Amino acid sequence: MPAARSPWSGQAIGLGVVRAVMTLISFIPILWGLSKGMAIVWLQFDGSCFWVAMTTAVGGYLLSWFIGGRLPGLEYNNQKVEAALRKNLVYAEDQRARMDLSEVLSLFSAVRFNNFRLFNNYAYFNLWSNLYGQTMIIFPYLLMGPSLFAGIITLGVIQQVSNSFGEVNNSFSYLIDRWPDVTELRSIYRRLTEFEKALQPEAAT
Repeated sequence: MPAARSPWSGQAIGLGVVRAVMTLISFIPILWGLSKGMAIVWLQFDGSCFWVAMTTAVGGYLLSWFIGGRLPGLEYNNQKVEAALRKNLVYAEDQRARMDLSEVLSLFSAVRFNNFRLFNNYAYFNLWSNLYGQTMIIFPYLLMGPSLFAGIITLGVIQQVSNSFGEVNNSFSYLIDRWPDVTELRSIYRRLTEFEKALQPEAAT
């Protein structure tokens, strides 16, 4: 399970996307220029490192969507069962009546069960996210290593490529790092949409 997130996570994601775009504007020309001198035959074209960074990011998004596909629904269910439990407790306190213990235990069991499911699914997703992030750290060295051994480039150039590749790939992959926040926003949007639909008949009458 992720830690508690700010209620302004939507705004934070928007600002992060803007920063990612500005980083791309700054580093794409640098990475494009450093793509020359590739010893790998099938990467000997203009801007090859940039296209590899973008392709790996797109592949990361597709896998993230597949691995984390159940998270929005689980977040949505979690919000529903937690809201039902809170409502039951508030009604019991407001009416100063004896609570139906069986109903409370049933709601609590639903919250507990759903949180366990969320924990397991977030564990799988975090494992994938960390694996992807660590792989992207060494990936530029694997790309440029043959060029270094062939004497085409120097170690300093590899370091420059690694830094630029990391900045570009991190910008492309920004939403993978913020996937829990994206998941929460998607579930909130779903609940609010259903709430608006439920209010429409009442507004019409």
